[in-house]
Amino acid sequence: MPVSQFDARQQNEYLLLLSRGASPAAACGQMGLSLVTVAECIESNEQFRKLLARVKELLSQNVAAALYRSAMEGKVMAQTFYVKHWPPPRSPENANDPLSATLNELTDDELIAEFRQEAPALLARLAAEDPASESTATAGDVPESAPAAGE
Repeated sequence: MPVSQFDARQQNEYLLLLSRGASPAAACGQMGLSLVTVAECIESNEQFRKLLARVKELLSQNVAAALYRSAMEGKVMAQTFYVKHWPPPRSPENANDPLSATLNELTDDELIAEFRQEAPALLARLAAEDPASESTATAGDVPESAPAAGE
């Protein structure tokens, strides 16, 4: 089918099928179109190309919304993926802190090592702030191994 016969009505039907989750091949099959016809239209018709890009953006937003919903339901893998790819904005009080930026770039093992190094000072500071605490935590209280990610 020449591109000229892939009219505006068919283009809208094709975009509607994609927006409902059909693959390009499935949409073409359902409409009796060839993928080549659609590809030629994408190449030659700027308006159709823009609409197709917008449909793909909307579908991507659906996936992001589902991921967010899963994360909010407490699914750890979804939370991890979400925060890794869309980290929360830095708070104003530590926006210029170079350590804060560095921590985001550390591997899990490097982060654990950093924690072990900083833990004694943190424990001492916490004990000093809470005189009622009977804690006698020391650097030896910091575990040598931590559970692997996802455990």
